[in-house]
Amino acid sequence: MNLLGPSLMLRALVACNDETFARNLKTGLLEARSGPPDGTEIALAESPEGEADLLFVEIGGEIGLELLRENRDRYPVSALVVACRESDAALADAAMQHSADDVVYESEFQPRLLRRVAQFAVERNGLTRQLVAAREREAQLSTHDSVTGLAGRSLLFTCVKQAIAFAARQNTGLAIATIDIRGLNGFNRQFGFRAGDKILGAVAERILDAIRTSDMAGRLGGDEFFVLLRDLSAPGGAGQAVENILKEIARPLYVAGHKISVEARAGIAYFPLDAADPDELAARAQDALDTARRSAKSYAYYVTDHPVPAASVAGGDPLGSIIRRGAT
Repeated sequence: MNLLGPSLMLRALVACNDETFARNLKTGLLEARSGPPDGTEIALAESPEGEADLLFVEIGGEIGLELLRENRDRYPVSALVVACRESDAALADAAMQHSADDVVYESEFQPRLLRRVAQFAVERNGLTRQLVAAREREAQLSTHDSVTGLAGRSLLFTCVKQAIAFAARQNTGLAIATIDIRGLNGFNRQFGFRAGDKILGAVAERILDAIRTSDMAGRLGGDEFFVLLRDLSAPGGAGQAVENILKEIARPLYVAGHKISVEARAGIAYFPLDAADPDELAARAQDALDTARRSAKSYAYYVTDHPVPAASVAGGDPLGSIIRRGAT
């Protein structure tokens, strides 16, 4: 597999302490400028500050791995090749454990071999980067929603658990809000599922725009989103935040050339009043959402038999938005 294509210019930078060693290596690289079978060309970088695709670093003797350690982070190249004498083969093995992509020995400073080493080093580095990126994407998909990029259920509940423990130590409150997008199935039937995904993506962006950087948003699946609101002094702060989110979601957007409005409802559960367990708190936010669905309100609190503190309606949060379970 050739990631470089049929013809490519590779710029090489050489870092050596031994002048004779460096001259021999540079001579071999200059003679390796081009040749069969693929036409890959090699040019020496004009200066250490110039752009380069790969870096040849001398190791061995008294300098050991010092030049490698000094230069591997200094130059943002695509690949790093260590150059050494045959007597330093053990040191070359150690270099491969320190981010080197390949090794070339002094006896191999021949045009064809150097061109092949340069090409393979860049290809190997590219394949490694692809593998790392694939693993990162796999890890991302295991914790995040593939449609919106928001946190998924497992990551959300892990963060809620941590946030509850922190809030308990700091003697502060937090809330979780479950948000339901109304009419998503109808949009899917009218415009198609790809358009439906576009709506979900737009809703996700609007939720993120409406919350603080310290808060967290996620998607539970289907048409339901989840918001963790940290560092609250009273339930009323959660209501204000949810009102802002719902207003942001309700702004018109265009899908398949049509201007549409998305409506949403929300249910709120507050720690420590409603529950101290993440699963129980989420279940009570779901209960509150069910209450909002049955009522004419856009959102509802989960309210147990405890009295609602006066502070919970501070800042304009209306008493009318606090609905007891079962209310219609």
